[in-house]
Amino acid sequence: MNRLGAALVALTMAGAIGPRMVSAQLPAVTLNHIVVVADSATYQAIGASAMIRDRFSGFRQETIHAGGAASWTGIYLFGKNTYIEIFAPGGIAGPAGAAMVSFGVEERGSLWRLRSALAAGTGRPVDSLLRNRARDGEDVPWFYGLSVQGAMTASRVPTWVMEYHPDYLRRWNKITTPTDLSRRTFLAEFYQPDRLLGDVVAATIAADSADRDRLVREAMVYGYKVMTRAGGTVLTGPDIELTLVPATGERRGVVTLGLRLTHRPERAEEVVLGRSVLRIRRDGTAVWSF
Repeated sequence: MNRLGAALVALTMAGAIGPRMVSAQLPAVTLNHIVVVADSATYQAIGASAMIRDRFSGFRQETIHAGGAASWTGIYLFGKNTYIEIFAPGGIAGPAGAAMVSFGVEERGSLWRLRSALAAGTGRPVDSLLRNRARDGEDVPWFYGLSVQGAMTASRVPTWVMEYHPDYLRRWNKITTPTDLSRRTFLAEFYQPDRLLGDVVAATIAADSADRDRLVREAMVYGYKVMTRAGGTVLTGPDIELTLVPATGERRGVVTLGLRLTHRPERAEEVVLGRSVLRIRRDGTAVWSF
């Protein structure tokens, strides 16, 4: 039995927090967005593609100023509830082949209900933060976040859980009563339903054994179903399926993204973007391979 399989057995034998235990106690944890760190040529090809800019999704390529000295530049592709963030190598996101997975909760104050469960289920302390975002010379509270200690600093696949701050929705999105902290509310100004991208519904991520073990433990806390299949471990949560596979020298980070489209296109399409390939299918789905 490999290390990951042994960890699953150990968690079950120890009575670790799993789907039946968390369903009535903890909030639903969904995918908020996923980060792909592409090689430089692929990053440039995606940013220059007319298809991506004009037909694929709501598109922005910009520098985010997160308050203080923190900033990063990336490409943002917006769906209805989820989005894709693509970085070039270096900077805040790390080398090519790194990836980040941001989960989220949508009920005000529900993030803190996860903290003790996350610590107990992973056996690690949990860090918290309040991230600001700068606009018009002012720092505005953006979101709260939780992450297992070490996940953001000593991992090739950092993960965290976020909850939007109501002040951000009120002052940036101009919502007068920001009680709805859903992903859909945040993305409403960026999402373009007349374009192709509906949502990210699946991802295959190549990671080292320590990161795969941590992700499995986190997913069990969130109530995700965990299954071992040939070649990988599948984590199934609300409207998302994450498949974890072993990293190799050539295969690291996001391997594929599974996408739900807004409609069934009239024809299939294959778009080569650097070393990545986006395959649009007539059945209303797409797969983006990196």
